[in-house]
Amino acid sequence: MKCYAFIFLTVVATNATDSQAQGIPLVYDAEHTGAKFAAPALPQFDKLPIVRPLPDPFEWSDGSVRSIEFKDWRRRRAEIKAEIEHYGIGKKPGRPQDIVASFKDDTLTVKVTHNGATLTLTAEVQLPDGDGPFPAVIGIGRGSGSLPSDIFSDRDIARIAFNFSQVMAHTQKRGQEPINRLYPDLTHIGAYSAWSWGVSRIIDGLELVENELPIDRKHLAVTGCSFAGKMALFAGAFDERIALTIAQESGGGGAAAWRVSQTLGNVETLGNTSRAWFIEDMFQFSNAVERLPYDHHELMAMVAPRALLVLGNPDYEWLADESGYVSCRAAHEVWKTFRIPDRFGFSIVGGHQHCQLPTSQRPEVEAFVDKFLLGDKDAITTVTKHPFQSVEHKMWYDGWTTGKSTFPVPDATNVETVYAEAESAKYGSLWLLQSDPKASGEKYLTIKPGLNSPTTVPSGEAAALTIPFNVTRDAKYYLFARVNCPSADDDSFWIKIDDGKFSQANGLTTNGWEWVKLDSMTLKPGDHTLTITYREDGALLDRIALTTYPFGPAVLQAIQKEADAHKDRSLKNTVGKRFKIGVGVGHQVVQDSEDAALIRKHFQILTPENCMKPQGIHPAEDRWNFEATDAFFDFARKHELEVVGHCLVWAKDDRTDKWMMEENGQVVSREKLLGRIENHINTLAQRYGDAVTMWDVVNEAIGDSSEGLLRDSVYSRTTGMDFIVTAFKTARSADPDALLIYNDYNGHKPDKRKKLIELLTKLKDAGAPVDAYGMQGHFELGDNSLADLRETFDELRKLDIKVVVSELDIDVVKRGRWWADGGKYREELESFDPYKDGMPAEIEQQLTDQYVELFKLFDDYSDVIARVSFWNLHDGQSWLNYFPWNRVNHPLLFDRNRQPKPAFDAVYELFENQKVERQHKDSAHAAWQRDDANSREAHKQLVAKTRQGTIDVYFQGDSITRRWGATEYPELLAHWKNTFHGWNAANFAWGGDSTHHMLWRMQNGELDGVAPKVICLQAGANNLPWTGAANETHVDDVVGGIQAIIAEFRSRFPDVPIVLTAMFPRDQNTELAGTIDAINKQLQTISKANGNIHWININAKLVDSDGKLSPGISSDGIHLDQPGYEVWGRALQPVLKKLLGDPADVDHAPSPTGNPGL
Repeated sequence: MKCYAFIFLTVVATNATDSQAQGIPLVYDAEHTGAKFAAPALPQFDKLPIVRPLPDPFEWSDGSVRSIEFKDWRRRRAEIKAEIEHYGIGKKPGRPQDIVASFKDDTLTVKVTHNGATLTLTAEVQLPDGDGPFPAVIGIGRGSGSLPSDIFSDRDIARIAFNFSQVMAHTQKRGQEPINRLYPDLTHIGAYSAWSWGVSRIIDGLELVENELPIDRKHLAVTGCSFAGKMALFAGAFDERIALTIAQESGGGGAAAWRVSQTLGNVETLGNTSRAWFIEDMFQFSNAVERLPYDHHELMAMVAPRALLVLGNPDYEWLADESGYVSCRAAHEVWKTFRIPDRFGFSIVGGHQHCQLPTSQRPEVEAFVDKFLLGDKDAITTVTKHPFQSVEHKMWYDGWTTGKSTFPVPDATNVETVYAEAESAKYGSLWLLQSDPKASGEKYLTIKPGLNSPTTVPSGEAAALTIPFNVTRDAKYYLFARVNCPSADDDSFWIKIDDGKFSQANGLTTNGWEWVKLDSMTLKPGDHTLTITYREDGALLDRIALTTYPFGPAVLQAIQKEADAHKDRSLKNTVGKRFKIGVGVGHQVVQDSEDAALIRKHFQILTPENCMKPQGIHPAEDRWNFEATDAFFDFARKHELEVVGHCLVWAKDDRTDKWMMEENGQVVSREKLLGRIENHINTLAQRYGDAVTMWDVVNEAIGDSSEGLLRDSVYSRTTGMDFIVTAFKTARSADPDALLIYNDYNGHKPDKRKKLIELLTKLKDAGAPVDAYGMQGHFELGDNSLADLRETFDELRKLDIKVVVSELDIDVVKRGRWWADGGKYREELESFDPYKDGMPAEIEQQLTDQYVELFKLFDDYSDVIARVSFWNLHDGQSWLNYFPWNRVNHPLLFDRNRQPKPAFDAVYELFENQKVERQHKDSAHAAWQRDDANSREAHKQLVAKTRQGTIDVYFQGDSITRRWGATEYPELLAHWKNTFHGWNAANFAWGGDSTHHMLWRMQNGELDGVAPKVICLQAGANNLPWTGAANETHVDDVVGGIQAIIAEFRSRFPDVPIVLTAMFPRDQNTELAGTIDAINKQLQTISKANGNIHWININAKLVDSDGKLSPGISSDGIHLDQPGYEVWGRALQPVLKKLLGDPADVDHAPSPTGNPGL
């Protein structure tokens, strides 16, 4: 997944020459030359990053590489193709094995057979006189599309008409189109996937009849206009055998970029384009285009290095040609980077009818045809004709062309926003003032029923609503309204600014109250007036906003909400309730006001990183250097922070001053060394003991080699283990109340753990008062330490030894290879700096997940763990930026700007949620409310769902059930729809819920007003511990909770059958296997005792012979992937058929919902 950190790129924008273009093909022999590359990571909606400018076409999907080399373009193009298919149009099928073609009576016939069915395509072919072979144009609908036919006929270019309806109708009925006979499993695909497939099959046919039909397949073009212009663009992008693509007036969904269109007026945006043309799941991006991993400048870039000409017509606002212009500018950078800029051009010219090529555009078309179909190298194709001189296009993509983005970032200094309540404005007598608690101020306006004026502007004051406002800038402003427009028949207004002309704001359909964009305009500072009048009745108007920020109030408010949320989030107020939370920092850090503020907000206890170590604070036997440490402690005392005294003895010769190791020029004696240790400890304890609550008494005494317990050092050579015993006894005497720690690294790893336990046991036997083991905790990304950590904590618990995680971080630029194979990789690693421009989102997610798992473990062992301290405050200060080589690392919870990272949020939310859980543990089967804002909003949406559609099958459960029917999991949702279509199934599950939470939701509105005929239940996963074993209490909690849910259903629907599915196996925590078996046995017994509960247990079909989840069933060891849901669906279908009969042809279930926090 992409990390949009910007890399400086210098592009020399020159006209291409033959030498520059040498080696870069004009066309290919294969439909998709990148077919060998594996698909990139395609995250679910909720895992996609927010990217508001146009995404970087040169950065690989996972963010790991950014390449402007043409040799890498094939792979990158394949990634863009996969993204567009996955999120936009659906998978374009490949070439079937069974395909035949013939040419007779000027008609090319192509028969494609697949899955036992045959689809026939026929294309009229108009050949020039002569023998050929002839270049050819494939026109959508007719031989030359909407372009004048003589452009091709006068040049002896064959014309081939593509009849798209033979593949899929313009307004498809999903599952009932000709292509579905061949691919019945692809009912979800959009028309542009199907139509592109059809064009490719026509080209296959040309290949098969090459002896009968003299077509020069090295010189093929495709063209179309309007929706067919989009079709031509998709066909040219997805088939590399097409040398020239001419996309005429393609509008939104074609050349225009969804992101840019969202900031314009009454144009075709992602939310109001035709749903038949794209996959249904694309529309989850309707109000979140910034999450879409691609945009249509990348669709155009897929044509590169082949030729593309984009034609526009700015007279038709709906076409969004301003957006198309910006998108073309961004796409052109790809051709320019490869030094073939003349292969891309755009001409946006008005003054003519839609799809009627004007005389002024004809030279551009002819030049592209001459150069790329006829090989005329002298034809001039460097065309960039447009009327948008004042449009700021570079801000949309300069981040990846110059390295410095000028895209507007919303804050008080660069954004002006003016708000107005509709009901507070002056409005005429035809407007009605209505009440709604969800409206701003609980009031809104709407026109009287029956008043509609879709073609003319209503006249008179009675129809008008006028809002005066004042702006302070000479700038472009964006007009937004908060509206509730439930359908396409009641979703528009007429609007104007000052004395301008009225324009229609149409296509504003919303799901409840939402902010929508009405228009944009450039304003001068001063007073202005907005006039709104009705166009369609039923459109509800709540609030108006005029802002210089193109993405409007919804995004501004979300950003502010996120900032406000972080403002109140504090680690010490959440994590610090379970164990002390600390940080190790240098003494200079506490002098920085921003760092100091961050420390005070989040941490309870500080560790001085270096200033208190023996070599720094005690450089000679009779000399001390207290200055830096005194300043450190002064800061801690002033702000009432605890301190870890780090460290009293560092048991390494290279960390010990010469004076400590020698006596009168000889090796120091045992007595002298122990005496010096005592003096050192007593001096520091006396000076700093009032603030110190924990001492790192001895540091790193265990040897790394397999021989011997202790590290070879002056301390062990001279005293054996006695220096450790003496240090601890002296520390206890000097500071009786402090926690005394033995600190070391890698003690969780089995070999060193054995030594650690041996040492601690011997120290306790020798009377050394060791209270805790300090686990340094310098992990690497993906090092899978959890099992080893758990075993170590268990062993320490047996010894009655506490744990402090003394130096926590996670190295994302992993350092392990530095020491591998005798250091042979060091020269290579010295220049290895993969994340210098930012962490890829995929790596960010891995870091977040690993921190969450670690803190879950720490929470499970909170009776053992006394403290967790991070090593350094934020990424910019981490020691891992320069050890063991210089690189940019990202190992902590705060970034270089001191801002909380996703890992911070995840850890914070983990402990907040668990705090709520613990507060309710006093009642075994009580109904518990989820207190987080996202769950509250989800509950509101599910309650609203009860009043929508028809609900015959009611599903309840947790995230395992929820993901199957949620909008942010498009592939799973498609399978859900295929499985339950016609049974009116509705999904009321919510992620993270235990049986207690489900019970609360059911009792608080999610069963009101519904009348299901069948109830499907699968629950209990979140009642069990995430790590470690469960006990009988957990079994009772799950079984009792499911019984309580069944009882709640029975109280409402006494006779409705319940389909109860067994708890699934989970590899994520294999220690639960016995617990899950015990639960399922009890649930099966309960089911058998009640004839109206139908028991389903599919677990044997989910696991292999070893009892592990079979490959593909689950990606994370707990949630199902599609193969798992397929097993479940096959088990449910016969039960539903038995209870309900065959599914109907039409489904009336409510629309699926998703995660409202996305």
